[in-house]
Formats: sequence, C-alpha cells, structure tokens
Amino acid sequence: MQFTTDNWDDIRKYYLGSFIKLKEHGDLLFRIDHVDRTRVSGTVEDGREFILYMNNENPYEIDYVLPHKSFFQYGKDACQLFRIPARQYMRGICVQNTAVSKFSPVGERSEMGALDFPVLKAFVAKQPFHSLTTAVSKHNPDGLRSFVLTPRMAFHRSTKNLYIDFTKVATVDVPSKAIILTLPIFKSEVENFLKKSGEFEIFKVQNA
Repeated sequence: MQFTTDNWDDIRKYYLGSFIKLKEHGDLLFRIDHVDRTRVSGTVEDGREFILYMNNENPYEIDYVLPHKSFFQYGKDACQLFRIPARQYMRGICVQNTAVSKFSPVGERSEMGALDFPVLKAFVAKQPFHSLTTAVSKHNPDGLRSFVLTPRMAFHRSTKNLYIDFTKVATVDVPSKAIILTLPIFKSEVENFLKKSGEFEIFKVQNA
C-alpha cells in the first residue's frame, strides 16, 4: 500500500496499532500509534519515536507480508506465532490478525495475550533450532522448559513429549533414546527431522 495523503483514512483503518518492518531498516520493528492526513507516527523497538510524512507526489510504499506459522524460542519456552484467518484485512502484525501461544509448565497450550516488541523481536531473530540431543540432555544451563526443534516441532522437557504445532505426537524415553509415537501418522515428519539434525542413528522411532 502507498502511504499518501489521499488514502490516509485507509492507512488508519488497516495499520493503526500494528507492527511493521520498513525495507531500508531490515528486521527492525516499528509500531504505528497515530495516523492523520499528513503523517504516520509511532515507536521503534528500541524506544525511539518515528514519523513518516506523507504526500501524494512522493508516496512511501509499504508491502508487509504477514509471517507464516512458526515456533520460536522466547525466554524459557517454545512459543508459536500464527495468523488469525478471520481478520486478515488488517495489515502488519496486530492482535486482530496474529496471536502467540506457548507451552505451559505442564505441556499445555497457553495463550500469551497482547503482542509486544520483546515477543516479536524474538520471533524475527531467526534463532538456531535445538537438536533433540540438546533438548533431552541433563545439561540445561538456561533452564529451558521447552525447546524449539523446527518451525513446527517442539519438545517439552518435563513431560518428555514431542509436539508438532501443539499436538502431541510422541514421547521420548530418554534413557533408551526411544521416540514412542502416540500418533504414528507423523512418523515420517519425526524421522525427517532426525535425518536433518544428524540424529537418525541416535534415536529409534517406534509405535506405542
């Protein structure tokens, strides 16, 4: 969408309260807090204020694609950002079209509520994924409760459960290195993960 004086009311409708990125600033996040006929203003993730002045002769182009569903590590927990399909007319990232869930201490899905800069910065940081060997190890210096293994797979440490999205697909018997499938339909996804992480010879996948 072009940010111009003529369509300032549409900009307010579609972008007010949303988080965006600007092409010349890489992964830096901006939140739009105010829109009027001549300018868009708000807050940068580092606390600074920003202003984009609008005019019809030199429009500013915003083309922000909403991110795909993915797990990411935030603090001690594996979290997942996902879209809310019913509200896709909103642009950028906002509570109307995007939500974040995390694993609770007992391995259940828990909604995180309002979006903010710290959560979204963790999502865009492109952190490296953990191996299952790391996730089940006795050595856990950061005290993580759940580990992100792939964009769609996570391991919950206290329950020893393996999840695709928030669906439990297997339990890991750590001493024997056995991955016991509770949903055999996901066997190929689990095996493909082990092959890509170089752990296919370490863990044995079996049906319950």
